[in-house]
Amino acid sequence: SITDPNFRSDGIKLICNIDAMSMSSNASKSEFRTIFLKWCFEKVEEINELWLDTTIRSLQLSIECHGLMFFLAESISKMKYLVKDLGLLLF
Repeated sequence: SITDPNFRSDGIKLICNIDAMSMSSNASKSEFRTIFLKWCFEKVEEINELWLDTTIRSLQLSIECHGLMFFLAESISKMKYLVKDLGLLLF
């Protein structure tokens, strides 16, 4: 969270590093920050989309798995009655 001291400290370090990198480029500090932060936001959006896609796929697989487990339990239940009925027929 933004109120977390570590987060704020890391943010300050990041800005200091951005300022140091901008000194070695032809861009002004504000231009460099703008370009760099825009790139960061684009990367965050890509990661968020990937995370969302992965989460959706995980939920789909979970639903499929639960459906298969339900089908298996239902099949075993039916088999139990078939075996019982077969046993009565044989003996």
